[in-house]
Amino acid sequence: RHARTERIKFKDEEEAARRGRDREQVNEECLRDLAAIFPSVDVDILNSVLQSTEWNVERAANILMEMTIEPSANPHHEQEEAAGPASQVPSSRVCPFELLSYDLFCKLLAYFRVPDLLICSFCCRNWREVIQNILENVQNVDITSDHEKFNMALLRNCKRATSIKIRGSFSSFLRLRSLPCLGGGRQTPTLRTLKLVKCFSLTDDLLTGMLTTTSALEQLEIDSCDGISDESFCNLYEERLRIDMGEVTGASMAKLKTLQISNCGGVTGQSLKYAVMALNGRGLDHIKFSNNGIMQMETVQLAARRLRVLELKDPKSITSLNLEACATLERMNIHNATQLRSFQAVGSNLVHLSLTRCQMLKEVSINSANLQTLILQGCRSLQHVECSSTILREINFYGCNFISPSDVQAIIAASQHSLSSVEIDGCSVIQSLTFSSPSLEYLVVKGCKSLQTLRIMNASRLIKLDARGCNQLSHVNVDGFFNAAQVNTMGKFSWRKS
Repeated sequence: RHARTERIKFKDEEEAARRGRDREQVNEECLRDLAAIFPSVDVDILNSVLQSTEWNVERAANILMEMTIEPSANPHHEQEEAAGPASQVPSSRVCPFELLSYDLFCKLLAYFRVPDLLICSFCCRNWREVIQNILENVQNVDITSDHEKFNMALLRNCKRATSIKIRGSFSSFLRLRSLPCLGGGRQTPTLRTLKLVKCFSLTDDLLTGMLTTTSALEQLEIDSCDGISDESFCNLYEERLRIDMGEVTGASMAKLKTLQISNCGGVTGQSLKYAVMALNGRGLDHIKFSNNGIMQMETVQLAARRLRVLELKDPKSITSLNLEACATLERMNIHNATQLRSFQAVGSNLVHLSLTRCQMLKEVSINSANLQTLILQGCRSLQHVECSSTILREINFYGCNFISPSDVQAIIAASQHSLSSVEIDGCSVIQSLTFSSPSLEYLVVKGCKSLQTLRIMNASRLIKLDARGCNQLSHVNVDGFFNAAQVNTMGKFSWRKS
């Protein structure tokens, strides 16, 4: 009898364990089924909803679907609002919001885009209170909808936005001045970055009216807005003159630091000139023009007291560029100035200079003692280069086929104690080069077909030497302390120690 009792007890325990394993397996299957329906929802949220519904997948799915329901899909909601708060009758239906904790609900909202959060705020009052608090602290807003009322409602709710990107058919530009992030309603302006992309309804008057009221703006980017021209920046300059003369009060764009204009066919070099004059002496320190109508001008003269960075892309018709009045300029990038024939840079603060694909450029003169990076790529007609700097760290003469060998050697010798990277690709007239740079790490002389003699002295840090295509170079002369084992070599040559 005792043995039989033990067998029965063992079978009961085994059955209970089997049921427990079956229950865990069922729960895992339910979780997988719900995750397949809602793949973007966090597993912890799915698990919490399943536990609240006693692992009923259908009920859990209904709850998650109701969380994203819009007011138009709920006829009772419209009837309750139309009837007023006095006639509202408490519903016995449980709000899905009450099934989740506040932390889990906020974690769920983290998966929504900012426009979707605004839509969800109309579901119920509880959602509205939580989501409005979240929207007030949103910093980056991207406007892509075609509905003007929805866009303005989104911008009004993002009261502390620091960056706004507007693209598409948005047309309510003058109404932006009433936004809290721009100082509307006597609020402290917080907007720092404004990006306008493919805004076809943007005109000169709208742009001028908007910019004259943005006192806290630090970065302005305009891309592919064909409706604007030089007139907008001319008006901005006239507004600056009226402010300086005391005719009107204001501080339009007083804090602007970065101005980028790209792919705007009506914007020429005059806009660049007027923008610099309108913002000269203020905070403007970075200008970038690319693929604009600036190609219609031949001469560009700038005078900016605080300009630090200048980037010009595709100024194809510019033949002369006068930057003598830009004494504070630190970085300059000019790309594809196909008609530029000579270039002269003067300024003690210039650290980085890049001239690429300037195919008609023949002479370059740089009078800057602090220049550290000199890049001249694709300048096929370049013949003479003068540089007064003795602290150059990087030199790149890629594609300068006819550059003077004596000029190149003079630049290398002047900065021999600071050079770390030298690229002289395709310079077919160079026959001899000598390096005595203890800090030199990278040396590329690829494609120098006339190179016959290459001397490397005191280059204890050299780790790469590329001499491919140097058909007349048979050996490289090095000193007795040179360690060839640490150098990654490319090309057919041998080491010769002297």
